[in-house]
Amino acid sequence: MERSPKPNPRHLPWLAAVILFGVLIAAVAVGINAASDTTGAAIGSDTVFAPEDAAAYAALVESGRDGMVDTAMEHMDMGSDPEMVELSPAEADELSAQLALATTAAARYNTVEEASSAGYVPISPYVDGVGAHWTRWSLVDQPFDIERPSQLLFEEITSGAGPELVAFSYWLLSDEEPEGFVGMSDQWHRHLGLCFEDDLLITEGNEDASTCDGDWINGDNIWMLHAWIVPGMENRFGVFHSVNPRLCEYYCE
Repeated sequence: MERSPKPNPRHLPWLAAVILFGVLIAAVAVGINAASDTTGAAIGSDTVFAPEDAAAYAALVESGRDGMVDTAMEHMDMGSDPEMVELSPAEADELSAQLALATTAAARYNTVEEASSAGYVPISPYVDGVGAHWTRWSLVDQPFDIERPSQLLFEEITSGAGPELVAFSYWLLSDEEPEGFVGMSDQWHRHLGLCFEDDLLITEGNEDASTCDGDWINGDNIWMLHAWIVPGMENRFGVFHSVNPRLCEYYCE
């Protein structure tokens, strides 16, 4: 079924909360290195990737090395509340079962220590309304798997405690918008022209590799979907909305 176009909210940039992110990195750096395979390849100055993740990261960089992106085409679809999308009774039951499956799987990654042990590494600073993205690079080029997202979202603003898992983020390599969950409530979005330095996302919206001093990833064929399935982090905007008002200190629409 063809997806109906959704209105796009104002672009939400990756906010450079450098101080907060620096504290997060310092707090978990030892755990990441200890949990990583000792034969892993060092891509940046602080993080050691397992071999399969280093290879996956390098492949994404290499695949778009000579390309360009039209940053005007970048979009951030909001996603819809499943209750507002017309589903048959069978589809509604299936979606409920899928979300329950994701919620159960999320219990494996409640802490950054558990995430790092599973191969996830931090790649972005804290983004208001979203959290910090942790990525398992080798899962980006894999089929959609409800229980194994390629990204985890962590935050520590609202709780005041240590970083806690707040959502799954499915970031998948695909020429077309992935099917994902049943129905049409899971509206995916893309981030284009990503520039990484020492494993960390510095800027996006870079038209080609010449505009990035580090590693440039095209992004036009990598789709992202946030799923707010962690108990206590339910999103009144919708389970697949880009941002969660519970985490919005400065921004939300």
